[in-house]
Amino acid sequence: MSLKTMSEGGFSELVQQASRLTTDMDTAAPLPRVQRNLKQLLQAGEQLWARTAQTGAQDVKASILLGSKGVDLPALSMRLDALDASRTFQPLEPVQDTDIAGFLRNERENAVLTVIEQSRKETFEAVDRAHYEAFSSCWELAKHRLLSTLAPSGHDLLDVTLQPELSVSSSSGAAGVRSTLTAQEKAYVDTIAKYIEQLSSDGPRPDLVTTCRELMAKLGDDVAVELWDTVRCVTQVGVRSEVGRFSNSVQAAMIRQAKRFLETSYVSRLQRLVYSHLSMAGLGGEPGTLQLVQSYLAVRPPTAAPDDPLLQGLPAWAVIYHCLRCGDPPAARQAAQRAGPALSDIARVLARVEASQDGRLPPECLSELRQLQYSCRASGTGDHYTRAVCSALGAPDLTEDTVERSADQTASTDDFLWMKLSGLSALPAGDEQRAALSRLQTTLVDKYGESHFDAYNQPALYFRVLLLTGQLEAAVEFLARVERLRAHAVHIALALHELSLLLLARSPQAPLLSSDSDGGGRRLNLARLVLLYTRRFEGPEPESALHYLFLLRRLPPAEGGEDLFAAAAAELALQSGSYERLLGRMAADGRRQPGALDRYDNFDARPVIERVAEECESRGQLEDAVQLYDLADKHDKVLELLNRLLSQLVSSTDTARRERLQGTAIGIARRFKEHGHKGSAESAGTLYLLLDLMSFFDLYRLRRIDEALEVLRRLRLVPLQQNELEMRLAEFGRLQEEVRRCMPDVLLAAMTLLHSAQRGEAGVAPTELRQTARLLITFAGSLPYRLPGDTHARLVQMEVLMN
Repeated sequence: MSLKTMSEGGFSELVQQASRLTTDMDTAAPLPRVQRNLKQLLQAGEQLWARTAQTGAQDVKASILLGSKGVDLPALSMRLDALDASRTFQPLEPVQDTDIAGFLRNERENAVLTVIEQSRKETFEAVDRAHYEAFSSCWELAKHRLLSTLAPSGHDLLDVTLQPELSVSSSSGAAGVRSTLTAQEKAYVDTIAKYIEQLSSDGPRPDLVTTCRELMAKLGDDVAVELWDTVRCVTQVGVRSEVGRFSNSVQAAMIRQAKRFLETSYVSRLQRLVYSHLSMAGLGGEPGTLQLVQSYLAVRPPTAAPDDPLLQGLPAWAVIYHCLRCGDPPAARQAAQRAGPALSDIARVLARVEASQDGRLPPECLSELRQLQYSCRASGTGDHYTRAVCSALGAPDLTEDTVERSADQTASTDDFLWMKLSGLSALPAGDEQRAALSRLQTTLVDKYGESHFDAYNQPALYFRVLLLTGQLEAAVEFLARVERLRAHAVHIALALHELSLLLLARSPQAPLLSSDSDGGGRRLNLARLVLLYTRRFEGPEPESALHYLFLLRRLPPAEGGEDLFAAAAAELALQSGSYERLLGRMAADGRRQPGALDRYDNFDARPVIERVAEECESRGQLEDAVQLYDLADKHDKVLELLNRLLSQLVSSTDTARRERLQGTAIGIARRFKEHGHKGSAESAGTLYLLLDLMSFFDLYRLRRIDEALEVLRRLRLVPLQQNELEMRLAEFGRLQEEVRRCMPDVLLAAMTLLHSAQRGEAGVAPTELRQTARLLITFAGSLPYRLPGDTHARLVQMEVLMN
């Protein structure tokens, strides 16, 4: 077949196939036909090209840019696509199993990244943990101070006066703060100050109880006088040991002393009543207790049983009771004898009481007294005065109900307490008496308590009940909860402590009143009581507060074996901010002028000063810490902190703080140079250099270009000539960190001075100035020290401006 025949056959087949395809596409409804002109086709093509060619154009531009730098963009795209975008660290690139080098490289990189991630997590955890511990510690301290303002029993709130933090850098104390002390409290402060002065003298030991009692009498405070009279009764026992106070002999003596105090008070009460009713009393005849009692009963006639014997028209048992109540057994015996044979038995018993040395009946007389009491009960002839006399004389087997009924018939709580103490004094000194006293104390506090005695309306009465029954600590604690009597409570506690009569708490953090687990007695936290009291006026009058803290000097050491007075004095200085008034100040000749803390004999104030300085440093009060370390002769710390502060203010614009600290540093530097110091030579040299730099920046700000450049040349910190470059680089390594931190500002100031000098503000050749500027840039680039990021840029910018 010829070529023409094959071509015609092939074309015919194509026509047939096209016809078949057209037939397959034909449907009942004709397909829509789009008719576009050439302009529309051109616009549609441009739109399609813009959609598809944009990404390609960007790739082309990127390939041109990166290709000019020798980067293979397709290979880089493949590597980026292979990277895992997750937060976890994965191999940086996929490797084949047989690619040993790539595998090891990825393993090394993964190990480094894992260590970095682990270190980051540990660092954040450590920071969070340190922050939480610091926050918890601050909160515990604040919570402790807040809870310390609460009264220990939770009944009252103690007054808290918040004082502003003060600083020696701004004030020498709280001289302008108004005192919060009342006239009575000021009188107490003066008394305590005089008492401490007398302790330092060689004379006899002063009696603080008598002094305070006389002070209250002079002020005309009858309630306070009554309180101090009760305290003086307890202190006359003569014991000078808190342990000896609980011995059998001392407790027996305290019971007798308390009983005698109530008897003396009762005599005074009868005398006041009789003298105020002389017309009714019919006072006359032989003076004495018997005549006083008869006059009293004439004014206040007692009730008596019909068959009771009489004495001059008065019930004889009532006369005998009141004579015993006045503490005069001979007068009671005389009354019984005058009443006739009906009272011969009680007259005989009273004669034995009068004859005994300790005022106690022998066992046979006690049996006779019990028989008399029983016969009176059986016959129904005895009244309440009969039972009261028998109870007062000390029948040990009388029931508690009998004593209670007798007490209910008496005129006051003092009479009730006297009957209780009379029963105790009738017992022999020993374990039996101690057990009976313990039962009485428990009855008064737990069974009756404050509500029974109406303690808050009659605080002096309840205080007397507690004190006369040997509960000194509970009495002081109760009085401290009464706002108007709190000052008396503090000074009573201090007076008892000076006589070693108080049982003190084992820890300063204990409640104000605590009990031993072994039942050894209640303990008073004297330190807490005094600190809460002085907190009200420690700001305006820190010296007065310090007097009270001095009286805590004999307390057991706090935790860690630290002296409690020293710790409290340090806390007082920190809270009040009166460092100069309390700790002293440094004179220009290098000698420390004493403060209030130096007034006390045999006390070294330097440990307290050092502790306050350390606390100020930890709080960030570095200026105060400098002054305090200077007082404590810690010259190394003075130089260290002073250099740290000066390095921050060398080029500072905080004029007030900069001038204040500059003046302090100049005074210390001058004194160290003239009188010597105990610090290192390197730190002292750094101080002098920083002061010179401050002088340089003072000249720089005053635009005194020639003088500033001359000072800079003498400081020898930066090269100003070509032959100084290597020398300055070598000397830079020997500078301390405080000076290195100032180097960026020094370089910028030096370049600014050169630029100003080139503009005609100084008589220096322009060529020399440009050479010096290039030398500074070379020096800055050669320093083995990381300068701030903009330092180099600013130096280069000014050097370009000079060119």
